[in-house]
Amino acid sequence: PMIIIILIGILIAVVDDFTRHRRLIRYWRRPCMGRDWRRSFPNATKDDIRNFLNTFVDAFMLRNKNRLKFNPSDKLMDVYCLMYPPSSFCDALELETFALTIEEEYGVDLTESKDLEHITLGEIFEMTRNSNKGQQGTSLARRP
Repeated sequence: PMIIIILIGILIAVVDDFTRHRRLIRYWRRPCMGRDWRRSFPNATKDDIRNFLNTFVDAFMLRNKNRLKFNPSDKLMDVYCLMYPPSSFCDALELETFALTIEEEYGVDLTESKDLEHITLGEIFEMTRNSNKGQQGTSLARRP
């Protein structure tokens, strides 16, 4: 009986991962958005941008190879709502994980944002660039 419960749990996880991936297909079909990031943030290094996007995709449990499919104008909540439409009954705390990691790595408290519902990835990246931690070096090394 326990093995059946475990197998059902694994099956649910696989199906959920597949459906979540399908809901985000509009992002996956995009070309690399690196040029848009560089245009929006000409003083940022490629490593700064990649590290920030790694933080985002790691928190949202997405593949690192897809990090540059996201554009600076993409809204954080649009991505979240595609992953978890209103019919979803629970999530994996991606928003909370992202907010905590941004605070730890960049010293930016996203909960203080007045318009979190409409904030874009570019606006969050700009906040990290303007934070005290973000200005200690031009490129922040990712922790393992």
